[in-house]
Amino acid sequence: MKNTKLKSKTASQKDRYITNEKGMPKYIILPIRKYHKMLSLLEDYGLGKAIKEVKKEKIHTLDEALKLLND
Repeated sequence: MKNTKLKSKTASQKDRYITNEKGMPKYIILPIRKYHKMLSLLEDYGLGKAIKEVKKEKIHTLDEALKLLND
């Protein structure tokens, strides 16, 4: 990456970003704890959506489910 700069948004915030040649933000640098928290929230959101979708489907017995997987 040519001409990239690391800048702080403000003195009180720890988040930083890397800019492109035109000075526009291109990448965000986050504390690892904040990154993991964001991933956890996204996974929880996706799991919640998947659970809502599955609730609409027919419930199968174990034998039925195994047969469906083998077909």
